[in-house]
Amino acid sequence: MKKSYGLYPPEVAAPYVAGWEGMKCEAYQDAVGIWTIGCGHTNDVKPGDVVTRAEAMLMLVDDLKETIDGIAPHVHVPVTEGQFIALTSLAFNIGVEGLLGGCPKLMAALNAGDMKRCAKEFLDVDHAGGTKLPGLTRRRREEAELFLKRKPLGRSKRLSVNLRNTPAFAGKSIGEDAVQPSAA
Repeated sequence: MKKSYGLYPPEVAAPYVAGWEGMKCEAYQDAVGIWTIGCGHTNDVKPGDVVTRAEAMLMLVDDLKETIDGIAPHVHVPVTEGQFIALTSLAFNIGVEGLLGGCPKLMAALNAGDMKRCAKEFLDVDHAGGTKLPGLTRRRREEAELFLKRKPLGRSKRLSVNLRNTPAFAGKSIGEDAVQPSAA
């Protein structure tokens, strides 16, 4: 079933994105030197910062909400859940401006309803700091596949976080296995 991009809650994409981002509860520098913590959170992160797993997931949900709010006005066609997750994952990884300003062919194909061409455009976004990264190539390939699926098969089995006491997930647990480090 398709619906407006902005009507999906961030919790729908959180397990998939967390599966790719991994979870590190101590601040670290990513592949291009940006201080990061939790599941890809980069805002106001300093060396020595520490978060709990639950805090990391709450930050991810908040970050995804910002990402969704930034993209929603620019998506003019209804999308499936898989398309929502794939677009959100891509935009979270490269930034809203990276998607809107750096992927005009992807956005044009999306808004023209050419989902095959849109999915193909994901594959061109696998560089960081000017370097092609195999982990990003794998991520973009999986996002493109997810974008084209009728029923998404997210990466949630890679994520195990008990969120019973966090309001964003209202007592739900996500996945069964341990969080894996990012492949990117």
